Amino acid sequence: RNENAVASTRSDSTLPVQTSESRRAVAGALDKKMPPFPLPVLAAVLLLCLATPHAAGNPLDPPATPTPTPTPWPHQFHAKLLMDYKGNLSLADLWYDWPGGRNLHVIRYQLAADAPYYDAEWNNGTSFFY
Repeated sequence: RNENAVASTRSDSTLPVQTSESRRAVAGALDKKMPPFPLPVLAAVLLLCLATPHAAGNPLDPPATPTPTPTPWPHQFHAKLLMDYKGNLSLADLWYDWPGGRNLHVIRYQLAADAPYYDAEWNNGTSFFY
């Protein structure tokens, strides 16, 4: 087999001729190692990237939205709660009075014929259960 022969026998072929000399040249080029990148240049580029102000923002970032403000908690309210404590279902009414410093829980057990359970609490830590 002739090493200088064209890879294709067609006359309009644009494939390059590959010889053993060109293979050795490519292999020799791949064996050469790149010189190490200078450390001071790398450090300077890193510091430049860190020192660049980002306050201008990226044009691809979404526009800034204002910080939402929460709805104020009501000073007095009534809530109904359905509670399940280890299979014991109960319905609780909660009346809360922030300015008065007190709240009242009325707990009714679903499967018990007992009277409701009352829990009156004050902000000073006093609680009455009846």
